[in-house]
Amino acid sequence: VGSVALTGRAFADPPSAIRGVLVQDAGAACRVTLALDRPAQARTFVEQSGVASLAVAIGNAHGVYKGEPKLDFARLEALRDAVSVPLVLHGASGVSDDDLRRAISLGGRKINVNTETRQALFHSLTQSLQTPSKSFDVTKLFGAAMKEMQQAVQDKLAVFRS
Repeated sequence: VGSVALTGRAFADPPSAIRGVLVQDAGAACRVTLALDRPAQARTFVEQSGVASLAVAIGNAHGVYKGEPKLDFARLEALRDAVSVPLVLHGASGVSDDDLRRAISLGGRKINVNTETRQALFHSLTQSLQTPSKSFDVTKLFGAAMKEMQQAVQDKLAVFRS
């Protein structure tokens, strides 16, 4: 909470688009243990900073997980009850659809799944580059990648809406 005062002074009006993050996420690949947010710390941070949303650490991390992620749903519920702003899940790529639905039901309002979108892009590009082409038409190369990324996003949106 040391930088809360500085954050608050940086904006003359309430910071309507500022998202707070309590735990710096170094990425799933290099994390040995996951730091988890504490509800009292979250409440203090939100009250003092005036952030519009709060990214929480409940066992989630950016990047590709080494194993199956284990979300702390009791902690998510406690964080939801402790703060008055929407909760953000960073690093939700690789989290099961059932766990995402449960996280949403317990207060998750913004879910980041960028790694899955990037995986779709790289999968498509890898497939396209393995197929010989005489046209060297990059619009076809990236057009297919964009379609695969769009499908990945549509699949996640279907989960979020269910």
